[in-house]
Amino acid sequence: MIFRQLTEMGVGDPKTTAISVSAELMGSLSLARCEPDRKASDALLESARKTVKARLNLPEK
Repeated sequence: MIFRQLTEMGVGDPKTTAISVSAELMGSLSLARCEPDRKASDALLESARKTVKARLNLPEK
């Protein structure tokens, strides 16, 4: 799904980018779930979201 969307967006090397984005999101989610402090967990997820959006040139909402 991510690969297809990146291809449609015209992202260079969509396969590698899809793998990288998936790994970053899964890693961030795993770390956030292990974090007992809710604020730290939310900050980790927010940071990952902003980083992925910036890398893919997606607008912040």
